[in-house]
Amino acid sequence: MISNAKIWLSSLLSAGLLASCMPAATAPIVTPVTSVYYVGKLTGSEQVPPLTVAGTGSVTLTLKDNKVTLTGTYSGLTGEAKAAHIHAPALKGSSAGVYCTLMLMPSTPVGTGVLMEGDCGNKILSVSDMSDLAAGKWYVNVHTAANGGGEIRAQLFAK
Repeated sequence: MISNAKIWLSSLLSAGLLASCMPAATAPIVTPVTSVYYVGKLTGSEQVPPLTVAGTGSVTLTLKDNKVTLTGTYSGLTGEAKAAHIHAPALKGSSAGVYCTLMLMPSTPVGTGVLMEGDCGNKILSVSDMSDLAAGKWYVNVHTAANGGGEIRAQLFAK
């Protein structure tokens, strides 16, 4: 497993931020990291407070060049997914505001579908954003009519 410090440093290097802070004569030649991956398992027990629901899923977030892409699936929800978001910054067991909105692609049966990055793909991450992501302070939440505050949640950790 990659340490948070290495992920954060890799994120800075891929962003070109570390090299840009150094004088030109001493700036290292940096080969950007191609991608850094974060994964999470969507469950009701990850919600705050925890829920006992049948819904599950998984998500993979890819950080590349200060931008994110996200793919995921979910199933077994109490009804149709109404919204999904990335929330930050918050550690496991605490809550945070919406960072960006994910795109839902519902399927059949009801309560099943695919997640994509939606407007999250348009954001350019700051150093603070990348630091929070590397520290495990980002999570994905899928909302339903029965559980408007979120039915399943996945804290994102480096793969």
